[in-house]
Amino acid sequence: MYHLLDIGHAALNLSLVAGDSPVSRWVLQSRVAQQIARQSSACGGSLLGVGIIEGGRNQVSPTGWTMHDTTDASTLALSDIEGVVGSFLPPPPEPVALYLAKGCAQTDLANAIANRRSAARLQGLVSPDPAARATQRCVDLCERLIPALGLPVPGILSISRNQENGARRLNPTWTDRALIGQSDLAGANTFIVIHSKIRDAVADTLTPSTQRLIVACGIAGEIAYLTATHAGLGVTGIGGINPSLWAELCETSDDVLYLVALGDSQVGEKFDATGTRGSHG
Repeated sequence: MYHLLDIGHAALNLSLVAGDSPVSRWVLQSRVAQQIARQSSACGGSLLGVGIIEGGRNQVSPTGWTMHDTTDASTLALSDIEGVVGSFLPPPPEPVALYLAKGCAQTDLANAIANRRSAARLQGLVSPDPAARATQRCVDLCERLIPALGLPVPGILSISRNQENGARRLNPTWTDRALIGQSDLAGANTFIVIHSKIRDAVADTLTPSTQRLIVACGIAGEIAYLTATHAGLGVTGIGGINPSLWAELCETSDDVLYLVALGDSQVGEKFDATGTRGSHG
């Protein structure tokens, strides 16, 4: 599941900097994506999104991006075992055309990409207003941009220490359990909870519709990242959580898929219940 969330992060960033020209829009609407998908499938991969970065006639890399030539047509054939395993997997969903019409909000998010960082340690803010504004802007942008990519909008809730339910429940003991021991993040000011109903059975492989839903959750998480970065807030995504505790706090029967924490970034490390050596060292 986590690789689909990561694909959602990358998909939003690519759509924000994708080439804005009649040619790029035509390519995304043509059969080129399907041709690339077939080539990817022949290598055992699944194409989940297609975007175009225009480097000009001289193939100069756009600012902040590195261009690699991937036109080598040689591929490795699947082994017999890989072929058998692949035959049991559901087909990948239709690739998402990663293009968003340019606007002020999209420009703000695109400009925040270069400064995007994951905070290792968070604490509460002196004033809760910046986090409240960033959270509301995140929700507004999710409701506008995710459908523009043809994807379903997941549920998005925020829990803040300044809200009644947050002040009552976000105590150190509860938060430490809910974050599976990631105590350096337990002091965050606000948690954005991204949730939806996953209808596939636990033992099943993910259907195409569920794959698209989880990618959409990753896009929502990246919108939260970039919105908070643009507002000058500390932010980090949290995948290792106790989903049932967060669902209970949010009073939802949905599956909690991803968490984004906002606050004042401090020097520290990401520790969890599985180890104390940190993940940023």
